[in-house]
Amino acid sequence: MTNPALTTPRRGGLLSIFRPAPPAAVIATDPQEIAAKYSHWQLRVLIFATLGYATFYLVRKNYSVVQPLIGAELGINTSGFAWTVPSLIRVATNQPRTIGVDLKYKF
Repeated sequence: MTNPALTTPRRGGLLSIFRPAPPAAVIATDPQEIAAKYSHWQLRVLIFATLGYATFYLVRKNYSVVQPLIGAELGINTSGFAWTVPSLIRVATNQPRTIGVDLKYKF
């Protein structure tokens, strides 16, 4: 038996990556099973979204607390932080350098 992927001619070229994926197989059809799984995952998503947001909020607040200490130790003033913070964000998120980001945080 031959593999159909090897015998089927490829059509579409580069634009074939935009073709929709084949439909996924149906895992559950029993309404009671679906309701049980839905409530199970609904609770988990709610808990982890709340924990993730709380973690983000706590970490976000820490930088403003230590900023004066870092500035005093490294000799960086407020305008220096206006240029270093976007650079740190770019490094942390692996974004390319853009002037618009620097100007947005500077002014």
